[in-house]
Amino acid sequence: MKVFEAAFRWGMCALWFITGMSHAWNTPRFSWHILEYGVVGADLAIALAPLLSSIHLVLGTLFLLRDRLFFASALSFFLLVGYGIVGAIAVTRGLQISCGCLGLNSPNISWTHIAINFTLALGSAIYLRFICLESCGETPNVN
Repeated sequence: MKVFEAAFRWGMCALWFITGMSHAWNTPRFSWHILEYGVVGADLAIALAPLLSSIHLVLGTLFLLRDRLFFASALSFFLLVGYGIVGAIAVTRGLQISCGCLGLNSPNISWTHIAINFTLALGSAIYLRFICLESCGETPNVN
């Protein structure tokens, strides 16, 4: 379990730092990516881009801090599920847009991206259930 914990923590740390830096590096382009999904208007997309970039960077930092892992995992779960849902809406609509995950040269959103988001969200849920809650002594009784 310790190997899973370390791999998960460092993997999520890298994921959020890389996406946060690529979005922060070119915030106007990230705003455009958000707008392309057709879920929010232009004003909200412009406001969301720096906010989401900052959240990604904070999440990367939180995964480095052992006493903040519960919060980081929970927030990661909700963000990844949200991104998966928005991506599924875009693919279902037949939109051919860049996922925006890694900046300017990101591939178009596909069912593969959505599966990756939900798999990472599942990893966050497993981490919350079996590592965070057990270390706090809050494991639910299943008997």
